Amino acid sequence: MKRSNNFGGCMTIPLALILLLAVFTLYSQWAAHTPAITGSDGKPKPGSIASLEAVKLGGAE
Repeated sequence: MKRSNNFGGCMTIPLALILLLAVFTLYSQWAAHTPAITGSDGKPKPGSIASLEAVKLGGAE
């Protein structure tokens, strides 16, 4: 008698969700940035520094 193994079928949805979560996480980290500070002409200002930092406001980050 041949026994059928349905392990692959029951793992499809969890593996797809893990893959989707990994792709979303990688994209969100790639897209997180601070745009350059620009002048009135739309070009980046020389010597300007743009950074993304955590700060405390009212005792909370």
